Amino acid sequence: MKALIFSTFGNSDVLEYTDIPTPILKEADILVEMHVIRLNFTDFF
Repeated sequence: MKALIFSTFGNSDVLEYTDIPTPILKEADILVEMHVIRLNFTDFF
């Protein structure tokens, strides 16, 4: 599955679009598929 991740704070240059393992869901868990996200200015600083 794809994910937008960051490992340090900073501007949009720190964001990395990468593959991560699909989580193993337990009985009461759900997995939500996101088609669109929005990042706010405060998400970067």
